[in-house]
Amino acid sequence: MVHIQVCITISDEVFENLKENVGQWSCESCSSSVVDDDPTMISGLNDVMKKLSKMERKNNLLLDWLDKVTEENQLLKSELGDIKNQVETLSGRLESNTEEVLAEMKDREYRARNIIVYNLDESKHADLDERIKHDKNEVVDGGTC
Repeated sequence: MVHIQVCITISDEVFENLKENVGQWSCESCSSSVVDDDPTMISGLNDVMKKLSKMERKNNLLLDWLDKVTEENQLLKSELGDIKNQVETLSGRLESNTEEVLAEMKDREYRARNIIVYNLDESKHADLDERIKHDKNEVVDGGTC
């Protein structure tokens, strides 16, 4: 690095580039001569150096801001992952509950057509069709409803 008094610091690469392409210049702030003076070139170079310094400050601010945004982005990704897991869990519960509710509704619909008959002798027959036939006969032939 080349230090011109305390006003600016430039890299060796920039210094060599200036020396080769610009030629003579000096620092207006500290009146330090790097090479022989040419007033127009010096003024222009000082303006460029001020702009470079300002751009460097802005660049540093942008880099700080980028670090903060990156950190916040990671936090948001983590929170989004947690939310996705919660949605999947709730989705599974909802699906399970939906199946149970539908089965219950279907069962209630089926039982809605049932009748209850009291004091009817229960058939001891093993065959379901025979028990149903027995129950119908009992109701039709004078069972009590």
